[in-house]
Amino acid sequence: SWTIAASGATRVVTPGGTTDALPVITLVAGGTLIDPALSDGVRTMKYTGSVASGQSLVFDARSGTVTLGGADVTAYTTGEFPRLAPEGTTLTYTDAAGSAHSATATIVYRSRWW
Repeated sequence: SWTIAASGATRVVTPGGTTDALPVITLVAGGTLIDPALSDGVRTMKYTGSVASGQSLVFDARSGTVTLGGADVTAYTTGEFPRLAPEGTTLTYTDAAGSAHSATATIVYRSRWW
């Protein structure tokens, strides 16, 4: 898990394998999040909207969907899903200035070989 306490928070993730892993990243808001986004430094996926305290926002690169409290909100996102390189990737969380900047993230992935 990853505790996020500020916009710009980072976490290094190093999967095994020989090709990029497609993560499923679940953010549980610790306060209202406004326009949360996740980036791998090359690709960024941003949800345009608010996530209420306690709600879960799931960025699922495997299925190509984003859900908020189980409802599909992919239509309210822009960008590309982050990927995890076998040599390691620094994920970066950002959000809007008026956001609570507080969340807990869980990153799940399967190492992939090519």
